[in-house]
Amino acid sequence: MKKYFQMIGIISLACFSFIFTEKTALMVIDNDELMKTIKEQNDTYKVESVNASIEDDTIIPGITGKKVNNNKSYKNMKRLGKFNENLLIYDLILPDVSITKNYDKYIIKGNPKKNMVSIIFKVKANTKVSDVEIITQNNNNYNLFLDGKWVEKNEKVLKTLKNKDYNLGNMGYNGNYLDSGNAWVDSVINRSHSQKNNYCYMEEKNEDYLKVCTNNKSYTIIPSLIIKENPLIEIKENISSGDIVSIDINNKSIKELPLIESYIKSKGYSIVTLDKLLDENI
Repeated sequence: MKKYFQMIGIISLACFSFIFTEKTALMVIDNDELMKTIKEQNDTYKVESVNASIEDDTIIPGITGKKVNNNKSYKNMKRLGKFNENLLIYDLILPDVSITKNYDKYIIKGNPKKNMVSIIFKVKANTKVSDVEIITQNNNNYNLFLDGKWVEKNEKVLKTLKNKDYNLGNMGYNGNYLDSGNAWVDSVINRSHSQKNNYCYMEEKNEDYLKVCTNNKSYTIIPSLIIKENPLIEIKENISSGDIVSIDINNKSIKELPLIESYIKSKGYSIVTLDKLLDENI
């Protein structure tokens, strides 16, 4: 019994010593000038999160914030021996209201604070494969929204398109998401292309279609700028940060595409896929 209590005492002493040593080490770190400098800079490098904006059945994504992780940043800089902002380590601050899994809302825009726009090219049933290839050979990141009839005729083409940076979306059958082939189109897109999200496309709200897309865990896009006849002119007159732009693929849009890209970039906006535009991480 005596040995038992001796053993308990030794274990207790060891635990106390460990806790005391750990607390002492933390006190030393806290009093280190490097740690003090890191803490003093916390507010400078902190970025508050932005909640997604929900109004009735529409949503605009939020933005994830970040704050300095003092201990990890300290360890990262200790070898250097001085403060270096490039060695700061951050923790994410998630928005309280997020686009994540909010499939039952219409996405009408990206967050304007990100200075990005996204362009959707509508691939209709009679769109030429050669025209689609011209779009995908471009260096920018676009979105192709595919009509079900086009997919039926050109399923194999999806695997041969050269540029893999674009996103694909399901445009239903002539905009109809109640067609029995709608789920098949989604499966073809997922088999032929790797991307973060699935997408539906509408230019007007439709509760029945929205329910189908929600059940399929697809985000439903209603573009903030739908080009009618003159892509370059209409974009020059209306483009703003966060816009989702919808364009038909035709001779005019293909011809004006380099000028469209140049103008959007001159405004300080990046052209990105929907996956990136809607991503709430900074």
